Amino acid sequence: MQQRHKMQEDDIKQLIHEAQTLKRQISDLRSTLNALEAQRDSYLQGKHQIQERLRNAIKAIQEFKQTRNAHTAHVKELKLQRDALNKHISHAVQELKTNKTTPDAAKKEKFLESPGFLREQIRKLEQHLETEVMSFDKEKKLMREMKLLQKKLELVKGQDEELHALHLKSRAVRDEKKEADDVHRKMQESALLSQQCHEQILQLSADIDKEREKEQQWEEQFLDLKIKFAEQSKLLNEQQERLRKVKAELEKHKVVFEEDKRQKDKALLKEKNLEVQEKLKQKKKLSTEDLLILQSMDKR
Repeated sequence: MQQRHKMQEDDIKQLIHEAQTLKRQISDLRSTLNALEAQRDSYLQGKHQIQERLRNAIKAIQEFKQTRNAHTAHVKELKLQRDALNKHISHAVQELKTNKTTPDAAKKEKFLESPGFLREQIRKLEQHLETEVMSFDKEKKLMREMKLLQKKLELVKGQDEELHALHLKSRAVRDEKKEADDVHRKMQESALLSQQCHEQILQLSADIDKEREKEQQWEEQFLDLKIKFAEQSKLLNEQQERLRKVKAELEKHKVVFEEDKRQKDKALLKEKNLEVQEKLKQKKKLSTEDLLILQSMDKR
């Protein structure tokens, strides 16, 4: 009988030791799970930040593409406009060169006497003929000179109109060259803006590739974390189940852990306090035990 009692005591001591060991292990497992959970939250936050940066980069690329395409289309329009102007300028310059190099004897004389000078000569001759008395031969001579001057005047007037037309053409060519230069400048500005947008797109694309790599790394680390969390959770459940069985075995021998006893006492006290509160509501007489329960609750 004593040997049997001794075996029971040894079994109880072994169960108590196992229960205490299980409690320590369960506490450690819970700490590990809490740390893993905090790490998981950190991973999730990091992943969300990566996804946010990816969304912003993709949105920025779409905006830069729209701007770049608009500048590129503008460059094409300006190029057509510039080429058309240059073609017209080239044709006009060729015409000017042709007019300037055409052999014409009359043109060689057009700068010798200006229209104003010829008109003044004709006026003087007319005045001379009208106011002076002269011989018939001299009058004929002056008349011939005046007619010759009038012919020269007509010739010079025609050449003057031609020169004026050439001058207008030259000025138009200069204006078109200025316009073509202005169009070319605008084209270069738009091309530069288009290139800058394209470079931004390339940089953002490179950033996206890096963020994708980070995201992949986070996914792999997060998967490892989930596996560890699941393993530790499974182990915790197994340890808790084993602890329940050990406690149940100890309870058969009337062995209760102090912590478990406190939890049961606390639950019982709470239940009795509810009964006392109900008595107070119904204005029933309280017993000594009820008063003690109220005092215990006040101390808590």
